[in-house]
Amino acid sequence: MLVSWAAISVLSAEKVAFDRLTDVVLDRRLEAVQKLNPDRKMAMQEMFTEAGCSGESLREDRVKGSKLPNLVCILPGSSEHILLVGAHYDKVKDGEGAIDNWTGVSLLASLYQSHKAYPHRHAIWFVAFTDEEAGLVGSKAFVKQMPREELARLKAFVNLDSMGAGSLKVWGKRAHRPFTNLAAAVAKSLEIEISVMDVDAVGDSDSHPFVDKKVPVIDFHSLDQKSLRLLHTD
Repeated sequence: MLVSWAAISVLSAEKVAFDRLTDVVLDRRLEAVQKLNPDRKMAMQEMFTEAGCSGESLREDRVKGSKLPNLVCILPGSSEHILLVGAHYDKVKDGEGAIDNWTGVSLLASLYQSHKAYPHRHAIWFVAFTDEEAGLVGSKAFVKQMPREELARLKAFVNLDSMGAGSLKVWGKRAHRPFTNLAAAVAKSLEIEISVMDVDAVGDSDSHPFVDKKVPVIDFHSLDQKSLRLLHTD
């Protein structure tokens, strides 16, 4: 993957700070996977609280057409701009839904925890969506419920869906190109393998409603032809 000099210069100019969590914490949250969607919602709520996101920082947004809400954890910023990081917590009937998408959603609380001690220019919203598997119900409702003024302040949506089944990948056709360049630059600096793998021929994701509203997006996943066959199966 090519890395633009613009992306490198941005990384050089901006001071990026975060705490790196231990593998013990990440593994424990991954192993907290539940088989029923209501239990998955409760487990996510507990992880957000454990990470320090509670009270007014953590809210439930009711979703029309779903029995379960979206969970929203907010890390304040010094400006009005918003960055949104999302993943869906629901699963299909078959299997445990560990790859799709407990791997993605269980990272949200850890990402909040790793960034909470540092000041941010942009507010970061971490959103656990309901009913992605039923037709992007949670993410569609989230976008629809955002006031126009708030949507105008949303500068990016980062989607985490089906991680951990292989090396890190970006949905290239859907991604905002500058974000792809930045992801490549960050991966290079952290010595993380990353590549482009498009999945538009086999499925959709919660980034779609944001694309429809002209919000720049990037989807991270780990799927290829081999690992894709594991999804939605026992």
